[in-house]
Order: sequence, then C-alpha cells, then structure tokens
Amino acid sequence: MGGLAILFVVGLYLAIGLWLVIKCPGWWRLVALLVVVLIPTADALWGRYVTLPRLCEDAGLKVYAKASIEGGLMRSSASDAMLNRFGFPFVEGIDGAGKIYRRSMRDGQTQVEVDVKPRAKYVFRISRTGDGTRFLSDVFSIEERENGKPLAEARAHTFLGGWAEQLLARFTDAGRSGVKGCGWEAMNGDELIASVFGKGV
Repeated sequence: MGGLAILFVVGLYLAIGLWLVIKCPGWWRLVALLVVVLIPTADALWGRYVTLPRLCEDAGLKVYAKASIEGGLMRSSASDAMLNRFGFPFVEGIDGAGKIYRRSMRDGQTQVEVDVKPRAKYVFRISRTGDGTRFLSDVFSIEERENGKPLAEARAHTFLGGWAEQLLARFTDAGRSGVKGCGWEAMNGDELIASVFGKGV
C-alpha cells in the first residue's frame, strides 16, 4: 500500500507541475520548470553538497593522547570481553538502577562487585546530537572521568534527506534513515579503545 501511495503522490506532483509548465507563456515555462524541479530537490541538494561536506571536516577518528590500561575503563556496560581482549585490570558499568558495578579478573576468574564507588580513571561515552533535525552527529569518545578531557573520539555525520525524501519515507515502513553520511568507517568502539590503550582488536 505504501508503494501505491508514493506513486500517487509523485504522479500527482508531476501532473500538477506539467500543467503549470504548459500553462505558462514563453520564457516563463523555463522558470516554471525550474521551480517544479527545485521545490522537492533544493534542500536535498544543499544538504548533500554544502552542509554535509562542511560537517564532515571533523569526521573520523582523532587521537589526542595515550593512556594506561591500569586506570581501568567505565562504559555503559562492562563485560568479560573488555578484560580478556584489552587486559584491563577492571572495567565498570552502570546497571538499570543507575548503580556502578565492577568486573575484574582474579586468579583466572571473573569477579563482579555491585553498587560500588567508581574507580575507573577513564570513561567510554556514546552521544548523539541533532535529533529532530535533518543532520545527526554521533560520537564515540574516551575521556578522563574526573575532568572530561578527551583522549580520543570517533565522529560520524548523517544526512537524513530533504523534505520530499522524508515525506515519501513516511509512506513506507522503513522510517527515518540516512541518505548520505561520513565517518562511519571509524565508528568502532574496540578500535577506539585500542587507539588509546594500544591493546586488543
């Protein structure tokens, strides 16, 4: 049903546009044709070829400083993989109640402590900005927990399309999705951690 709705909307727009072009006299037909073409495409072209390239200047992985695994790492969730792959003495996570728990390796066995005070010197963060706009920016970062000083970050940007593309997407079950982006090849949490701590991956 969504496909038929898209065909109907596009067909109706083209029919109205063609009617306007035919009705315009002389050189006004060229102006009318230009308007008919630009109404659904102008913001999409501007987003792809002007705004997105400007945003993409800061996309990708940037490493500002190295750190020692001895300081531990805090993430939204802590797993054994972080201990085994990177060799951290401990990793900390945040449970559903907002309390800190800690995983560590002792005598080859994983130990879990719950409701502890955070001890990790470094924190891995994931953030997104731009919700409600046509451009989303996602950032993976590793920071010093006490002062928020960044050690490294991977940044990616996504253009969700012009108004016509988003309108047509509403007729399908696909929902919102990006039509063009940059920096996504760098959005790998393990590689970001390895770039700072020099371990794993």
